[in-house]
Amino acid sequence: VADGPEFSVDDTRGLLRDHAEADWRDVVARADVPLVAVAGRHSPTWPCEHAEWLAAAAPQGECHVFEDSGHVPFLEEPEAFNALLVEVAGR
Repeated sequence: VADGPEFSVDDTRGLLRDHAEADWRDVVARADVPLVAVAGRHSPTWPCEHAEWLAAAAPQGECHVFEDSGHVPFLEEPEAFNALLVEVAGR
């Protein structure tokens, strides 16, 4: 990620707007696939309780909160994040 292109608000404006304005609660409640909600405990952008709610709302939901992360656990705790992905993929 560090060597990749910089984040561009202009390139992602539609996605960001949808993320901020859309109400996906009914979709989550009807999801017929496993859902793993991931969050960092110390995110300055989004409280980790959203992941707890999301996991509880999904029929096959689970939550994992990274205790030593802010908003980007995959960068802040990469080994633990990757281990979680391997575990989930192996089920």
